[in-house]
Amino acid sequence: MVIDFYGLKKFYEINKKTINEIFNKNISNGQILNDNIVNNFENYLAEFCNRKYCVTFSSCTDALICAGDILNLRNKTIYVPVYSFIASASAFKYLNCKIIFYDLNPFDFTINFDDLENKLSTKEKNYVVVVHLYGYLNDFNKIETLKKKYDIEIIEDFAQSLGAKFYNKPAGSLGLISCTSFDPSKIIHAFGTGGALLTDDEKIYNIAKRYRYHGKNNNDFCYPVGFNSRITSYQAELLLWQLSNINTYIAFRNQIAQTYQNSLSEIPQISFPNYKDHILHTFHKFVIFTEKRDELRKFLKEKGIETNIHYPRLLIDYSLFKETHSTLNEFNIGKITSKILSLPIYPHLSDREVKYIVETIKQFYI
Repeated sequence: MVIDFYGLKKFYEINKKTINEIFNKNISNGQILNDNIVNNFENYLAEFCNRKYCVTFSSCTDALICAGDILNLRNKTIYVPVYSFIASASAFKYLNCKIIFYDLNPFDFTINFDDLENKLSTKEKNYVVVVHLYGYLNDFNKIETLKKKYDIEIIEDFAQSLGAKFYNKPAGSLGLISCTSFDPSKIIHAFGTGGALLTDDEKIYNIAKRYRYHGKNNNDFCYPVGFNSRITSYQAELLLWQLSNINTYIAFRNQIAQTYQNSLSEIPQISFPNYKDHILHTFHKFVIFTEKRDELRKFLKEKGIETNIHYPRLLIDYSLFKETHSTLNEFNIGKITSKILSLPIYPHLSDREVKYIVETIKQFYI
């Protein structure tokens, strides 16, 4: 048996009639960049995330760069979690920001508020990137409390957590600007890449619309200069179709996650993040803490099971950020990077495949 990590081939095989119909309709009419279709998706996504405005981009990275530029963050200080996908920090490195990394909690990958607060400035406005990892959410209430204590603007990176909720508050509704991703690894995804910027600020919205296409405003090209970062009408309609089904996808992922937890909890060498019930987890990734991680991963690969590591190192350990490193930098989240392993999880993963994964892991340890 061969089990892919992302299951994109299976997604296409099961849904190819709908996918091909969307593709053929958008290609045959010759309107590859139909604004009305893109606008429909943007409006739906904004409503879904409890936002007023949405602008789509070619990637979440472009959306983050746009957010930083609109907020005039070039050469300014910004606070970023030390453990995330590279784009959470590299987008601001592109703007030549001074990046100060803050720690995460190793038991659930959320913000270490003590560490972040110790690093915040009391003399000037603080710009903080909040990243929600693996489909889980940070504590919205604690973030709001910190905002009231300090002068903070939040840029929310919810690339991995579309559809998650903190009580009744959806991912994408936190802070001044929120950015998300639709690359092929995400719960809803383009057949290519895609992203979006969401906000309740009309001025930011209008600038972002110009930013994504060379500063175009009606028939004029003006400031900001921007770049070309659009999604096609085909991608927009494909994403809209998936977004209308996202609650079903999340339910399937939670079901598989529960099976993993119930079945693997009897193995002493494996443990799980400590997630709280008031947060609706999407399980964009299913992460375990495991002893002999690399040996287990090799064994699973030999048995046809593809796994992944999210993420093998802290952002500060990449050469891009070496100049910010010092011997004084100690991060608790670094204690678990050698133990984490992501298992396959997606709606079309069959009960038989999940059972095979569980039994193969047990075979390794028992």
